[in-house]
Amino acid sequence: MKDLYKILWLIALIVFSCSKDDTPPTEPPVTEIKEGFNLSPAEPDADKELTITFKAPKTSALYGYKGDVYIHTEVVSEGQWLYVPAAWEQNLEKCKMAVVEPNVWSITLSPSIRQWFGSGETPVTK
Repeated sequence: MKDLYKILWLIALIVFSCSKDDTPPTEPPVTEIKEGFNLSPAEPDADKELTITFKAPKTSALYGYKGDVYIHTEVVSEGQWLYVPAAWEQNLEKCKMAVVEPNVWSITLSPSIRQWFGSGETPVTK
């Protein structure tokens, strides 16, 4: 008789553990993209990746623009621009931002900010 209870208990355990979960999946939180530049993470770490998102305000020359958008960025140290990936007149694929939605562009500097710029061990401070 004990064996019968063990078998019934095992069957019940299997049935309940394999039953369909009616709990709806949780959606990741939607972060609002504010006008201007948005950083993710908000406090960048030079040894991790960084996503820069730009939302053009209605007063921006980029508002309604449908062409390619490129960033012009650099590492600034003691007032000097260092590790500039492209000259002003160059549009490198590396610097091309992806369209997220109308008037919103994004680029991820990866695998880390330091590696994206090729800045080696250059000290990074705020």
